[in-house]
Amino acid sequence: MNMQFLRGTRRVLAVIPMVVVLLTGTSSAMAQIASTATAVAPAPPARSVTTIVITGTVPGLPEDVSFSKASVEIGSTLTRASDPALPPVLIIDITFLKAAGVGATTKTKFVAQAEVIKTRTFATTQVLAITFPFNEDKGVVAVTPDVNSAVLAAARSGLATFTITVDANGTITGAFGSIGANTFAL
Repeated sequence: MNMQFLRGTRRVLAVIPMVVVLLTGTSSAMAQIASTATAVAPAPPARSVTTIVITGTVPGLPEDVSFSKASVEIGSTLTRASDPALPPVLIIDITFLKAAGVGATTKTKFVAQAEVIKTRTFATTQVLAITFPFNEDKGVVAVTPDVNSAVLAAARSGLATFTITVDANGTITGAFGSIGANTFAL
C-alpha cells in the first residue's frame, strides 16, 4: 500500500472537522446578527388623526363670505431619521372635508376644497397658516381641463390658521383653527 496516499488522506480528514466548525460558527453568528437587527428595527411611524370644526369670515369683493362649521381633518406622522444626529420630522396633513360658506349680501353658497401637507422639524406645538381656494357652489360639475381653468380663474382665497399640539410620539393632543382674510394675496 502506498504510504504517501495515506498521509494525504489523514491530512484531509483532519481538516474536515475544522471546516465544519468554522462554517457552523459563521452561520450561527450571522443568525444572531440577523435576529438582533430585526429585534431593534424601529416600527413604522403611526399616523394620528383628528377632525375639528373651524369658523370665520373671508372679507373681499364682491362680498364677504362667512364659513361656519367647516369640517377639517388633521393628521400627523412623526418620523425619525436613520441618523440619530438629525432631528425628528413631523408630517402634518390638513384636508378640508365639508367647508361651506355663505355670501353676506346675496346668500350665495360657496365651497372650499383643499388638501395640504406640511413637513416641520418636530416641536410639540405647531402653528400653520394655510391658504385655501373657494368658489361658488355650482353643484356637481364634470371635470375637464376647460372647467378646471374656469374654476381656478374664478376662485377666491382665504387663510386658515391652525395651532396643533402633539405629544412626544407625534400623536395629536389638541387642535384648533380659524378662517380669515388671505394676507398673502397680492
